[in-house]
Amino acid sequence: MLMPHTSDFSFPNDTGGILATGVLTYEPEFDQVIERGAKALAPGRKWVILDYKMPSNWLRCLAPLFVALGSKTQTVKFPVSVL
Repeated sequence: MLMPHTSDFSFPNDTGGILATGVLTYEPEFDQVIERGAKALAPGRKWVILDYKMPSNWLRCLAPLFVALGSKTQTVKFPVSVL
């Protein structure tokens, strides 16, 4: 999924699994996103989250800047030989 805000995503029913990498820390409604995703999972399926910790020092005030910079979704295509 490439979306600027995960809170806008509607999980399909009986989802086979969810992998969230580096997106939920900066989502203000992360708890609702996790709850909706968990309800959409098929029985016995899993949600894996690999995320960052929000800084607790003065760097925390820079988080909105990083969210704004990261929300410009771009797709980069590499030639097969690079991969």
